[in-house]
Amino acid sequence: MVKYSFIITLFLFLQSVAIGENDQDFGTVPLVADDREVDDVFGESVSIDGDIAAVGSPGNGEFGAVYIYELSEGNWIQSQKLTVNNEVELDGFGTTLAMSSGRLIVGAHKSDAQKGFVFVFEQSDEGWLQTAKLTADDAQALDQFGRSIALSGDRIIVGAPWTDDLASRSGSVYVFDLVNGEWSQTIKVQASDGSEDDFFGIDVSIDNDRFVVGAAESDDRTGSAYVFELDQGAWIEQQKLTLNNGENFDAFGLSVSISGDKILVGVPGRDLEFNNAGAAYIYTLNDSTWVQGQEFFDVNGQVGEAFGADVSVNADRLLIGSRGSEVLDVSNQLSWVYELKSDLWVKIAGFTVDDDDNGIEDKFYGTQIDMSADRIIVGSIGFDDFIGGAFIYHVDNIFKSGF
Repeated sequence: MVKYSFIITLFLFLQSVAIGENDQDFGTVPLVADDREVDDVFGESVSIDGDIAAVGSPGNGEFGAVYIYELSEGNWIQSQKLTVNNEVELDGFGTTLAMSSGRLIVGAHKSDAQKGFVFVFEQSDEGWLQTAKLTADDAQALDQFGRSIALSGDRIIVGAPWTDDLASRSGSVYVFDLVNGEWSQTIKVQASDGSEDDFFGIDVSIDNDRFVVGAAESDDRTGSAYVFELDQGAWIEQQKLTLNNGENFDAFGLSVSISGDKILVGVPGRDLEFNNAGAAYIYTLNDSTWVQGQEFFDVNGQVGEAFGADVSVNADRLLIGSRGSEVLDVSNQLSWVYELKSDLWVKIAGFTVDDDDNGIEDKFYGTQIDMSADRIIVGSIGFDDFIGGAFIYHVDNIFKSGF
């Protein structure tokens, strides 16, 4: 396993409020659940799509829950709580999620002896309704199907990094397509050079007919990422991405994101000036080859910060999160926004959670992030002495504020 752990026990007790966008200029007020309880793990996963946000709470109740928030008259209002009934083997519903264009997928990789489930919800006039439950056609205990998930149109990608097809915990990824109104498993893929403890599928990202898979412990724990393309109806491994000067325990590929001809890879174990300070790297498609480009890191990085713990990229903007460090002080920034200007990615904003009473150490602010066209959502599972929170920012307000 990597040198740091993102699996922690949280105690959540959030104050219920309606959150106005004016209050969110600096992301100072978290989204909350109206029925919050201790150990809900609210904020374990986050996603945002336009005026709708989703927050996972896998410890809520017996099986877990996902909360939906909608922007209404300038306020983010909880509009629905999603749960799954009559699932005896369900565990950790909401640990992972992804949302796009009126469709939401929710992972529960600990379910059924960690075989794992993924649930599909569709937005309707009656709210969000469950329309499907996905499982692997060859599911085995401890596969952790749903440990990572991604969505693009009528296609879903599911990571199962603990499968043993090539070797123990070599990992796999499953592709599902919506055909005649039914979700069907199209293919299961592995790395062409997969080996023991690669954890291929620890993270996944998809954009139309191309997806990228992280294998953070492959190559003697240096890590790698694999790009797959749909070619004449068949999925092929197009390229393996590695770091030019990678080192053991970098965890390259622990987080990945793809958009068009750009792939952003998080390397949160990268040492640089300090152990596990972290970094991220952009890859651009040149003809048919992905080429490593700009390096990103926190110039004020500290031990254990894990810059690159989560990443997100679109055509001209990228977002990078970190886990934070016990040696950070209030001057440190824990999530960063960059914008593409004349072929160079320029830092536009860096921000952190406002938690003056408790400091910002170990807030895990940025271990879960997502970005839509004009909004960002950042999870901070250690906010307020591990009460936790999810913070929404409007991109224009961030830029105007001059972070």
